[in-house]
This record gives sequence, structure tokens and C-alpha cells, in this order.
Amino acid sequence: MKYIEKLVEKVEMKISTKLPPRFGIISDGSTHFLSFLACFADSSGDLQRPLFAFSPPLKDLTAASHKEFLIATLALYQKDLKNVAFLAVANENTNKAFTDKIGN
Repeated sequence: MKYIEKLVEKVEMKISTKLPPRFGIISDGSTHFLSFLACFADSSGDLQRPLFAFSPPLKDLTAASHKEFLIATLALYQKDLKNVAFLAVANENTNKAFTDKIGN
């Protein structure tokens, strides 16, 4: 387990150094998992979409839980909701409610 934790720290650090001040988030979720991909153009203009979160939801499958998970995930990368330029989600009721909640 020690080596997995070290690997996670290195991956988080690498993603953190690559994230620009503003980026989009692509979210996908189901009853079993929730994932976030950052979406931005790198310095050469190439589209980047690193997976920066993949986990069961923190508490439940509500929009509030999704928002809490996103805020906690962004904090790992020294970012917050002000850094998010857009949020793209699958067309499901919870994901729509999640998008609405982020906007408030």
C-alpha cells in the first residue's frame, strides 16, 4: 500500500503542475463511481484530458455529494471552483442537478 500511496502523490503532483489557472471539467458518474477529467489546451495547443479523480461518491449519489467530491478533489490540486471554466456532464438527473448546484 505504501508504494501505491507514493505513486498517487507523484501523479497528483504532476497533474497539479500541468493544470492551468482556468480549465474545464468533464464529469462522468454512475451508481458505482464518479470520475473527473480536466480539459485544457497545453502550451503547444494540444488538448489534454487527464483523469484527476476516480472514486465512489463521498456520501451518496446526490448532486450535493458530487459537488462536495469536486471541491475536495480540486483542493488536492490547490484549485477551487473559480478555476473551473466549464463543466460537462452526462445527461442524467443527478448530473444535471450537480451542474445546477455548481452554478450557484
